[in-house]
Amino acid sequence: MEAERSGSEPDDDESQRSDPNNDEELSEESEDPPYLDREAALKAVKKDGLRLEFVSEELQGDQEVVLEAVWECGEALQYANEDLRADKEVVLDAVRESGAALQFASDELRADKEVVLVAVRESGYALAHASDTLRADKDVVLEAVRKNGFALDYASGSLRRDKEVVLEAVRRYGLPLQYASDN
Repeated sequence: MEAERSGSEPDDDESQRSDPNNDEELSEESEDPPYLDREAALKAVKKDGLRLEFVSEELQGDQEVVLEAVWECGEALQYANEDLRADKEVVLDAVRESGAALQFASDELRADKEVVLVAVRESGYALAHASDTLRADKDVVLEAVRKNGFALDYASGSLRRDKEVVLEAVRRYGLPLQYASDN
């Protein structure tokens, strides 16, 4: 199949890239979003949520399209419009799939304890993207360090000095001790 592609004319490659029904990989250099059609966009994001980047702005604001994308890849949230990055249902689905998606949520939802708890249970490192208030919340930090002791690095100074939190962080690995406060 690679040999077939190498024999294609450049115009053929360009027409394939802009064809919304083409399953070939998209070029990141594509100037116009090829997925202007809702059905083609749904099909594309179900296969690869990050293809949300290549749908029209209108479809990046379509809740169904965005939900399909974040179910497949939580980090597709970065390509959703601002309103959907502030939609609790959409963000919860995104962080369930990938805690790292928290970084793309609205500031309000990065300060929402329910959302942050879901994110840190999926990935302790999501604590890095939580609000300062929740990085100082013992319940949230304990969940994060249970998932990954290295999340201690993102906890507030007072919790890095908290014996229970530090012990939980180093329970499985001794290395997170380097993030504990000296005090």
